[in-house]
Amino acid sequence: MSRIRALLTLSLFLCAGVSHPVWAQTTLLDVVQTLASPTVAVPKEDTFTVTTAGDYNLTLTDLGAVYGSPLASVQLAVTGNDVVVGTPLTAAGTLSLKGLQPGTYQFHVTGKPGTGSGSGPFGVAVVSTAGGTPVVSYSDTLAVPPSAAPSGEATLDAKFTVSSAGSYQVSVTDLKLPASLSTLQLALVPEGASSPLAILPDPTTKAYSATVQLTTGVNYRLVAAALPGSTATAGLFSATVVPSGGGTAVYQATQPVGTFTSLGNTPTLNSGAYTVTLADLATPAALTQVAGVLIQNGSVVTSLSAAGSQNFTSSGGVYQLFAFAAPASTPGAGSYALTLQPQGGTPVMSLAEAVAASGSTSSTYSYNTTVTTAGSYTLNLADFTFTKQFTSLSAIAVQNGAILGTLLKAAGTTTVTPSAGQVSLLVFAQAAPSGSLFGLDLTPSAGGTSLFATTQGVGQLFSSQVFNVTSSGAYTATVSDLGFPAPFASLAAILTQGSQQLGQVYAGGAFQFTASPGTYFVTFVAQPNTTAAAGTFALNVSLQPAVTFQSSATSVTAGGTVTLTWSSQSATTCVASGGWSGSEPVSGTATSPVINTTTTFTLTCTGPGGSQAKSVTVTATAAQKSGGGGGALDLDAALLLAGVLLLRLNGKRAVP
Repeated sequence: MSRIRALLTLSLFLCAGVSHPVWAQTTLLDVVQTLASPTVAVPKEDTFTVTTAGDYNLTLTDLGAVYGSPLASVQLAVTGNDVVVGTPLTAAGTLSLKGLQPGTYQFHVTGKPGTGSGSGPFGVAVVSTAGGTPVVSYSDTLAVPPSAAPSGEATLDAKFTVSSAGSYQVSVTDLKLPASLSTLQLALVPEGASSPLAILPDPTTKAYSATVQLTTGVNYRLVAAALPGSTATAGLFSATVVPSGGGTAVYQATQPVGTFTSLGNTPTLNSGAYTVTLADLATPAALTQVAGVLIQNGSVVTSLSAAGSQNFTSSGGVYQLFAFAAPASTPGAGSYALTLQPQGGTPVMSLAEAVAASGSTSSTYSYNTTVTTAGSYTLNLADFTFTKQFTSLSAIAVQNGAILGTLLKAAGTTTVTPSAGQVSLLVFAQAAPSGSLFGLDLTPSAGGTSLFATTQGVGQLFSSQVFNVTSSGAYTATVSDLGFPAPFASLAAILTQGSQQLGQVYAGGAFQFTASPGTYFVTFVAQPNTTAAAGTFALNVSLQPAVTFQSSATSVTAGGTVTLTWSSQSATTCVASGGWSGSEPVSGTATSPVINTTTTFTLTCTGPGGSQAKSVTVTATAAQKSGGGGGALDLDAALLLAGVLLLRLNGKRAVP
């Protein structure tokens, strides 16, 4: 039962995932994320919101240290607007956050659990120095990511509540497909409690069901673990919680083990006769084993132990689909398709899956999309050679259990002609040791918007972010290494849309791109510092500022002024320079200083997407002189005339 105890210790500290802050409506993507090597714990990140400006204290507590199982290491940093706030913690303790302004912030925790049993849990609390209710109270567990163990161990970890207090029966069932499981254990615990309500099989009776008393207003956690049999690589089990007197289950789940795969749920089926068909696509090679099963309410409805078809009678409702497949050791990958249809009718569901053998150097990817209009489409497969070229790369399109066209054996294009309905796109890849990146899209041959587009990293620490552009325009992508807990040894990012590369940057920086409406991917490949084994990056994708700047005149008489008018989009600040100076609003009107010589006025507006400067030049002209009879004399003319008159008078006086 050691596995169940470990899972229970972990489950007591789990919490919700992270949402990322966004600066403004013109910011399409604003993400700060910590990546770590598999040798250290999976980083934990969450956000908190400050509504009142002031000083705050963040306290990081090593909860495992309370009972003698401290973390081997732990670090914490707080970020806001893509920069680190305060001085990161290098151990459990308190971080002083001075002068926080209202807004959304994010904390990042990384480290490594100790060797003691139960090491890993931690808590984070943020409290105003002025007192009051904590801004955030958070707990979670630092744990090294599980490796792909040959044992094929599977776990189930779920929450549920009940609407009526009373007696309930909790059960876990080995569905014995394709063979019995060697290990199956379950525990039910009220969240926050120190001991479980039930452990199955019961230590005394060995029964796989138990009666428990449940109450409303309590979160219950169900944790299960299973291993396939010694001669099998796959298995399947279900867990249920139902009222003791009968009725609808308050919780029900079916969990695949080992190489069993969940294909999801069917559409809601009508009552009547249906056919399920399982096909080995023999691409890139035939499978050594393939099987499928339909399950409803935790019970097997029909199953296939090999490729073929099976009829069954539906009682209506939604069914779960599961399958498992074993590729040949060479080339280490294969594929299959499963189709569900009313007898004599058209398919209501058709899926295809690519699978790789355990320990194989091959990686496989399966994507599903829907074709709304039958016709000619182009399947595009791109090797971005980022960071290195793939050793091998191929793709196929599958519909209704059959391959459309032929296998695309390398990066390139091929034409397929699907009918309206579901289409699966399968990719088989062997990446370079340093990691490789491919793009895939399905686009009408006559042109237009892609029906499907994705970018996928294979190997290394790839991290992809997806964003949607709704308005055409010029955008800037900015990547920063935040240096927590240490700078990355290497960091690079590439922007793609399907099979098209739009830009890339190495070691941080920015690049500009022009985008039309659609879905885009920014993919990172990162190598953390070997000592810290973790790093944190910031990514911002924003619309570039656009500035309009005008003068009421292009020429004025010396000593005159002009009216300056401007407006901007996607800008947060504007600064004047040249013939005027100082901060200005992002739009407005102003009277210029007095203009005595030709003057250039410049306005630079800045936002998350960069800066744009616009200038206007105003020419100064000299004042015109007045002329004509009866007019006043200027000073020089008056002095000259006075001198002439004086000479004449003196001359007359000298005559005898």
